[in-house]
Amino acid sequence: MKKIVRLFLLISVIAGFSANGFAGNVSELSIGGTQSDAVGDKWGMNLSAVWWNEINYLFALGFNPQFVWFRWDKYVTDQSGDRVYEQREVGGVLDDYPVIETANAYMIPLHVVAKLQFPLTETITPFIKGGGGYTFMPLTYTNAETEMYSGLSWTAGIGCQFRVKDIPNFRFFVSADYRGSRLTDSDNVRIDMSGIAVHAGVQYGLTREKSRPATVDSGIVW
Repeated sequence: MKKIVRLFLLISVIAGFSANGFAGNVSELSIGGTQSDAVGDKWGMNLSAVWWNEINYLFALGFNPQFVWFRWDKYVTDQSGDRVYEQREVGGVLDDYPVIETANAYMIPLHVVAKLQFPLTETITPFIKGGGGYTFMPLTYTNAETEMYSGLSWTAGIGCQFRVKDIPNFRFFVSADYRGSRLTDSDNVRIDMSGIAVHAGVQYGLTREKSRPATVDSGIVW
């Protein structure tokens, strides 16, 4: 698992620096928590990278690959839906215990996203964003074969960027998103992995230095 996360971060950083070879591009890396309807109260980890092309101070287009990991335990049931039990000795007492297996879901959403930015001051820029694409999800269980799910997916969210004075090419941001992901396997079994996500991260790269025409004297630099 750690190798997968490290590989994702390495690819994101390398691709981000490559993308910054084009004027106006900004790379974004973030980490956060996410929830899924299918998992219930369990929260997972969400790593995200975006390579934005900032068309102007207001509008940006980007490519957004993510890595989402959920881990939870579930009771094993038979064909009738009844729990399966096994005998175990605990504290010298032999008793029946329900069989529990661990599930791991690894979601890989690949989305094209658009962002509308609303600079309020030189340092604070709220935004809204949305987009869609395709998601792949290997689902593994203890002592069972991996199941592959996939399907169309979408995302929408709001957030705010915070620029550090005297560092024009570096920004912090926070966001709250909703992910729509109803995925199916080869047998047309559907699983609803839709849910909310919260992120915090950094943006870096070549930002555009164009002031808004209506606020030339405001001191806002973008």
